[in-house]
Amino acid sequence: MYNEFTKCHPFVNFFCFLFVITVTVFFNHPIITAVSFAGAMIYGITLLGSKILKYFFLFVLPLCLLCGIFNPVFNHQGMTILFYFQDGNPLTMESIVYGGVSALLLASVLLWFVSFNQVMDSDKIIYLFGRVVPSLATVITMVMRLVPMYACHFKEVYRLRALEIKKLNIYRRIRISLASVSSTTTWALENAVFTADSMTARGYGSSKRSFYSDFVFTNRDFILLSVIILTAAVFSVSAVMGGGYAMYFPYIKMGDNHLLNMSAYVSFGLACFLPVFFNVWEELKWRFMK
Repeated sequence: MYNEFTKCHPFVNFFCFLFVITVTVFFNHPIITAVSFAGAMIYGITLLGSKILKYFFLFVLPLCLLCGIFNPVFNHQGMTILFYFQDGNPLTMESIVYGGVSALLLASVLLWFVSFNQVMDSDKIIYLFGRVVPSLATVITMVMRLVPMYACHFKEVYRLRALEIKKLNIYRRIRISLASVSSTTTWALENAVFTADSMTARGYGSSKRSFYSDFVFTNRDFILLSVIILTAAVFSVSAVMGGGYAMYFPYIKMGDNHLLNMSAYVSFGLACFLPVFFNVWEELKWRFMK
């Protein structure tokens, strides 16, 4: 599938991710969280294919399961008591539901940031924040560059330290992994110091700098941005009037106004699936043009 959304103006990409991630974090509503998770997963599949599934099952899912399991163990709020632990603390249905929703929220945010890292490259970050906060833009760009470099360097160090990995026992592998992490961390810190010294020697931040970018705000960017702003406005009005409301303690309660809830769900869902819809539309248009 064509990933035309990545070719849109950086402000359109950033504003879409900002709205979706902000609502996902601050509105711990089960339906809103589920819609956000579905949008993040589907868009991640269009960007990375099976890699996003591997990332989800190997990293995101175990982390979310731990979050969902440990929450009712340590959080004993709620009126619906299912049973008591041996130490006398109760296990409540509210804490279980809240733990499940929180785990789904964590998975949604992690998946959205994976897509964000694929769409918002260093050029777009510099374009958006370079004039306003150049130091912050540089730090963000260096961090985005450091993570893949760190992983690549770690694999190289680990491979050199253990040329016959299959013949090593588990304890030897753990020792090699810890030594590789230590060596890679030292390399990363030294590389960061060298980069900072190099930029200082080149005069970065000493005077007003010039910028070059080939990003052009087109008509389709204006249409996409208008749709995102419209969905954000509808969701904001619905949320202020009580739509998308959820309370878990001491009892579970959702918003009573179904019209406001539905408007919040639909507007937020449109924003979550907007990148996918846009990619599908561009692909269909390209096929019909051929």
